[in-house]
Amino acid sequence: MRVLWFTNFPSHAARHLKVLRGIHGGWVASLETCLRDHSEVVLGVAFPWSTSVCEHFTSGDRTQYFAMPAGKPRTRIARLASRWRHDTETEWELKQCRKIISRFRPEIIHVFGTERSFGLLAGEVQAPLVVHIQGNVTVYARKWFSGLTPFDVLRFGNIRDFVHGVGPFHEYYQFLNVAAREREIFQRCRYFMGRTAWDRRITRILSPKSTYYHCDELLRPAFSRNTWCPHGRGNPILWSTVRNATYKGLETIVEVAGLLQVRAGMKVEWKVAGVTANDAVVRIIERKHRVRMSAKGIALLGAVDELDLLNGLLGADIYVHPSHIDNSPNAVCEAMMLGMPVVSTAAGGIPTIVQDGREGILVQDGDPYSMAGAIQELWSDQDLQEVLGRNARIRALERHDPEQIARRVLEIYVDILQKRTRGYHLPL
Repeated sequence: MRVLWFTNFPSHAARHLKVLRGIHGGWVASLETCLRDHSEVVLGVAFPWSTSVCEHFTSGDRTQYFAMPAGKPRTRIARLASRWRHDTETEWELKQCRKIISRFRPEIIHVFGTERSFGLLAGEVQAPLVVHIQGNVTVYARKWFSGLTPFDVLRFGNIRDFVHGVGPFHEYYQFLNVAAREREIFQRCRYFMGRTAWDRRITRILSPKSTYYHCDELLRPAFSRNTWCPHGRGNPILWSTVRNATYKGLETIVEVAGLLQVRAGMKVEWKVAGVTANDAVVRIIERKHRVRMSAKGIALLGAVDELDLLNGLLGADIYVHPSHIDNSPNAVCEAMMLGMPVVSTAAGGIPTIVQDGREGILVQDGDPYSMAGAIQELWSDQDLQEVLGRNARIRALERHDPEQIARRVLEIYVDILQKRTRGYHLPL
C-alpha cells in the first residue's frame, strides 16, 4: 500500500533538516514510527519548507520525504502586496502537490489538517483522499477576538507590523480566506478522520455526505514512560503551552495570575512555553494591561524541545490550558499522559478528552475568576491532585495506545480502498 501524507511539519525528516525537535507535529512523527513496522506500507511524507525547489530524499529508512517550496518566489514589493491582499497561495501549493503525486504514485492520500490547500486535491486525483482533522479554521476565526478586541489589536499593536502587512490584524483577514478555502475542502472531501464530538459535529454540517472515522492521535513515547508526582512545595509552579495567536488565551493567564496574587494571596510561578516577549500578542497584552508579564510571575520560554518540555511538566504542579478554542490540544493530552492535574477551558473538543471533575477541572473560556478559583481549589487539595492526575493518566494511556491507533489508521485506509474497489462513491 503506497500512502502519501501531506503535513504541515517535516515529521522524522526534521533530523535531516536539522530542525529543533519536539516543537511541532510530534504526533505525526510518532505515527510514522508506528507505521514503519508494517511492511505492507510504503510511506511518502510531503511538507512545506523554506526551499526554492521541491527536494526529495530519504532519511535512513523506507520513508520518502518531499520538502515543498513554502511560497511562490516574489519580489519584496510583491510580497508586501500579497500580505496586504491576505493571499493563501492555493494554486501555487497545489501545483507542488501534483508534482509529488505524479512522482510518488500513491494508492491513498492522507492529509493532516484543513489549514492548507492539500485537501482541495480531493476529486482531482485518482487516489482517494482522507483528511485528518486537526482544528477548524472556520470556527477558530469566529473566536479570534475572544480575549483581545480588534480595537486592542489596532491600538496596542505595532504600527510597523501593520504597515508591513503582518501581525494579528492581518493574520485575522488571512484566516478568513483560509476559512473559506477550508469550507471548500469540506465540500470536496468524502473521507474524514477525527477524534472529538466537536470535530464530528462540525463535519456533519460542513460535509454532510462524507464518511467520518474516529481515530485518536499518538503522543511522543517519552510522555508515557514518565509519571508526574506531587512536589509538596510552598508555592505552585504552573505550566501552559500556547501559541502567538489571539484566541489562545494568553491574556487570561495574565488576568488569572493577577487574581491569584491579589485576591488569593498566592505567589505563583507560571511558565509559558510557545511564546516570547517579542511576540505581537505578548506586546499587545502587556500594553493593554500596563504590566510586564514577569511582574506577575510569568516566564515566557519560547519554543522548547521535547526534553525541556517533559522536564518542565514533571517539575510543575498544575497544567493550565487557557485557550478560547481548541480541538484536542496535544499539550493537554501530554500533561494527562504524565498524570498531571489539569485545569482547562471547556472549549471546542476539550470536554471529549478531559472529563470534568474526574480527569481535570474544566472552566468557561475567558473567565479568569473561575480559572483562578479552580487553580486555588486544586492547589489546596493534594489528594484531589493525585486522584485527577491518576485518572487522567489511565485515560490517556488507553486513548493514545500506539498499536491500537496504528491498527485503526490502517483499517481506515483499507476501508477507503475497498469502497473505491467496489465502486462505492459518496455523492459530492
